[in-house]
Amino acid sequence: VVKRSSNSDAEQGPTVTVIYTADAQTAYVKYIDDTTGETLRQDDLHGYTDETIPYSTAEGIKKFEGDGYVLVSDGFKPGTKFGVGTPTYEVHFKHGTTHTSATDENADQKTVTETIHYVDENNQTVQPDYTAAVTFKRGYTTDNVTGKVVSYDPWTIDGKQADSKTFAAVTSPAVEGYTPNHQQINEFTVTPDSKDIVKTVVYVGDPQEAQAIFYDETTGKEISNTRELATGKTDETISFTKDPNEVVKELEKQGYVFDKDNANNNVFAAGTTYDKNSEVHQYFKYYFTHATTTVTPDNPKTPADVLPDNPGKNYPSGVAKDDLNKTVTRTINITTPDGKTQTITQKAEFTRSATVDEVTGEVTYGPWSKNVVLESVDVPNIPGYVPSASVPEITVTPNDQDMTINITYKKLDSGKAADQGGNASNGGQSTTGQAAQNGQSGQTQNNAGAQQLPQTGNADNEKGALGLAGAMFAAGLGLGFGSKKKRHEN
Repeated sequence: VVKRSSNSDAEQGPTVTVIYTADAQTAYVKYIDDTTGETLRQDDLHGYTDETIPYSTAEGIKKFEGDGYVLVSDGFKPGTKFGVGTPTYEVHFKHGTTHTSATDENADQKTVTETIHYVDENNQTVQPDYTAAVTFKRGYTTDNVTGKVVSYDPWTIDGKQADSKTFAAVTSPAVEGYTPNHQQINEFTVTPDSKDIVKTVVYVGDPQEAQAIFYDETTGKEISNTRELATGKTDETISFTKDPNEVVKELEKQGYVFDKDNANNNVFAAGTTYDKNSEVHQYFKYYFTHATTTVTPDNPKTPADVLPDNPGKNYPSGVAKDDLNKTVTRTINITTPDGKTQTITQKAEFTRSATVDEVTGEVTYGPWSKNVVLESVDVPNIPGYVPSASVPEITVTPNDQDMTINITYKKLDSGKAADQGGNASNGGQSTTGQAAQNGQSGQTQNNAGAQQLPQTGNADNEKGALGLAGAMFAAGLGLGFGSKKKRHEN
């Protein structure tokens, strides 16, 4: 601006005033990340020369500090004025960090485990799993801006610096009846980078044996060729080649009887498994008696007949009619002086039953029926003659044999005959005749060796003929004789 005076003065000349107007100016404020070298933000500032720059970095610093930065330097000072040129003011930051210690719950950690499974061949657990674990921990530093870990501290175990851990060897536990395929799992050394360790120990069942035994109580011995054997492993299902219950049925067809009340029985049941003791076999025991059948004398049997409880076998010999029935006969032959012979027959009948063992065929006999008494027989008294024997009452046993008594007459001399005749009026009961009639010497001689009788029988007494002969003699000689008809059993 040029200002002129109103009064002209040649010496002084005109007066001019010059006015300067401030120029427009620009300045820059840069927020710089010293960690990465990047410019975080740039603020452009506009004004005029020598004006105080109306700006503060406080807002920017607060903002970046909130983002995790840490102020390093602030190149812009409050009250700074615009100058000539375009200056740049720099505000420098670095990344803030946070350290997390190994003891902090957020510390970096890695757990490595060792697991040992104990199973059988069917993958069934036989013992609880064995487990062991180690936890590695370490502290670290985190970039607050990026949130990333920028560094790690050394690893620790239980607060002590360590970067590895050795798991001790583990002995496989004992399982009754089984043998493990590994007696132990060896030691392992692990680091934080190791994967979890998983091992499996397989337990193989020990060899086992089972037997089914069949006993004969009658003989006290095992029934031959019947024992059943089975082999397997602990806890497996026992499987016999032939089910013991089938063996029982076969034996029953042979005449055996299963003694279900015998306390020593240990019957096998389907589904039974082997126990865990491989040192002692498992025994299943069956006890049998013999089936028997009774044969009665009124229903004898022969080897052609089939046993009732054992269609595969026939009756043995020894139970036929003649084995269970026996007759002992006493035959009395009386020959009179005229040469005629009269025969009297007495019978003793015996019976018994028999028991047949259907297994062995052995025959056991019961007792014979009672002994039989054969009554005495009156021998005719003929005057002038003496009988050679008498026929007394006798008791016959099943062990006696058939017997025969032959009676003849001997003529007396004349003197004795006169005496005998003199007594005829008295019934012919002379002393001599009576003695001869009742004497035992004749029978003893005639029966010597005849008292051994075969077995069994009922008694009969057949004496009618003798009565007839006595009547004949009584009519012809004036004498009489008789015979007793009774039979007794002892």
